[in-house]
Amino acid sequence: MKPIVTAMDIFQSEKSYIGHIIPTIIGIQKKLHSCSEKTIKPLIQALSRGIEKRFGPVLENEEYLLATAIISQFKLNFLSDEQKKYLIKEKLLAYIKEMNQELEKSGLFNLYLIANVKRFFWLTINNTQHYCLIIVY
Repeated sequence: MKPIVTAMDIFQSEKSYIGHIIPTIIGIQKKLHSCSEKTIKPLIQALSRGIEKRFGPVLENEEYLLATAIISQFKLNFLSDEQKKYLIKEKLLAYIKEMNQELEKSGLFNLYLIANVKRFFWLTINNTQHYCLIIVY
């Protein structure tokens, strides 16, 4: 039951964000599936079903996927499906471009996509360059 306790600690932490949910759930599922002890197999199956029922939709939710992808600790590494990685990356880029258009309209600042878009974006405010912590790959 240690994976469940660890997950609860992560979720209750003040340093936990919405982007931590999917990797934590995936970790719990892997730990539960790797347990081969026959005496607690019914308990593990019940926990697995409960987690799938409660968090199944979260694992496919675009907002949760995008939130996880922008955390540098996870990026897109939590996804095993290459097609899904590509789709999330494209949605993230589209969102950033949309955000840039909105910011340009407001006249506050512009987000410029420059040469090395594989790692980060530049954020320019008042002609001063800053790193924007959005990791795409």
